Amino acid sequence: METNTYVLKCPYCGAKKEVGFSTDTWTNVPYYFWSDARIESSRWYDPAYTQQCPACGKFFTLPRRNTLKIIEKECYETGQLPLQTLKQAITELAGDEVAEPRARLEAWWAFNALYKDTDDIPAKELAYYKDNMQWLIDFHTPRATRFSHLLFELHRLLGHKDVCEQMIESLTYDEYIRQRKIYCTENKMKFYDDEETLKRRYEKEIKDLKFALTQPLKPYIKDEVKPYDK
Repeated sequence: METNTYVLKCPYCGAKKEVGFSTDTWTNVPYYFWSDARIESSRWYDPAYTQQCPACGKFFTLPRRNTLKIIEKECYETGQLPLQTLKQAITELAGDEVAEPRARLEAWWAFNALYKDTDDIPAKELAYYKDNMQWLIDFHTPRATRFSHLLFELHRLLGHKDVCEQMIESLTYDEYIRQRKIYCTENKMKFYDDEETLKRRYEKEIKDLKFALTQPLKPYIKDEVKPYDK
């Protein structure tokens, strides 16, 4: 896997930090795609949203990538922080409407990755996890302009099955088409699918959402590309 390097600059002390990113797309490497939207791959490198300055120790969010200097050299350090450090970052970044939600999302992912193979979770950690998910729900719900898989998964993992069922019911075929058109417009994509393809995709979407409600209250693998040698 080839990587290049972003050069980050601490907004507090000005110290520089290098983090790597894959020059290939994640769809071309072996990966697991989890229901919480986490991509897990030993051959995919992407900078973490939440970075810690190596000099002053303060936390900051990853700037827009089109503003970063790129160096054409290999780097496999992404700046990803462990769960307990992300908790500290959340405290320090509290109130920042960009940085705090990003740190909380990464803390959610870090918890899911850390405890994915066990149910033996300390009560204090579990309470923090649930509080963090509720915070994310409260933050993203008024900002959601279309069906949100993030919100669906947060509600599912909190056991809010009735809310999830209401979300599925509200996603009618007409609403699915409307939201898909909005998505294509926002991302400057051409809306070109034929009616048969759209209906097939809609039916699969509903089937996948209903399947999610049959799963244990833990993230599960939604898609997998098995490892291979390129």
